[in-house]
Amino acid sequence: MRIKNFLLLFIFVIGSGIMSQTFPDFVLISPPGKVIPLEVEDLTGIKDQPLAKTKMRLDNKYGKDFFLLYKAKIAAGTQVIGQYKLTKDPLRITVFEISKQLKTDRKIRIVATGFYQMGETAEFQTEIGNLEENIFFITAEAVESKDQLNPYLQHIDQVDNVILKGYSTNLSFSVLKMKFSGKDQSGKLVQVTEDFDWLVNQLINPVHVISIRVELN
Repeated sequence: MRIKNFLLLFIFVIGSGIMSQTFPDFVLISPPGKVIPLEVEDLTGIKDQPLAKTKMRLDNKYGKDFFLLYKAKIAAGTQVIGQYKLTKDPLRITVFEISKQLKTDRKIRIVATGFYQMGETAEFQTEIGNLEENIFFITAEAVESKDQLNPYLQHIDQVDNVILKGYSTNLSFSVLKMKFSGKDQSGKLVQVTEDFDWLVNQLINPVHVISIRVELN
């Protein structure tokens, strides 16, 4: 899958350091083949506890290292290629994007999705933008056919018009909440707040959720 104006990928690991190959065969490169290092996000701070506890809860439900969070230091204007080689058969790979320009709300859209067999490589390409916030989410779902679509893909046009108004948590800092704004099928403006856990649970047999936050250098 080819992606233009692709800005970021998928979520939450405790600790810090260089990415270990404990799960998917995924790599970021810049032409003509330079590997871009992925560093595990440090979620040990107080403000990071909703993310850290969400990761622990989802890992307990779906398996160790299900929910992965990385950062990558990349200069604006850099051409980036992401490659996800399938070691399980089959998988649907989908890339979501959260982007924020200065003094604007965060925008969400589905930038690419595809159904792949074992041994195939899902590939996407983008140019890193000069944005205030730049995050990509990659989901891998163990679907049986290309016709199996999660609710987000069934309503892809509506998802692309959704705005992420902000984040919140509960009194114990144990839940990550996301506030969305968008229009329903009748065109009426609707605002909803959902836990990140609930959003992940809408996926079909999820295998991995990966986040890559771009730090401009």
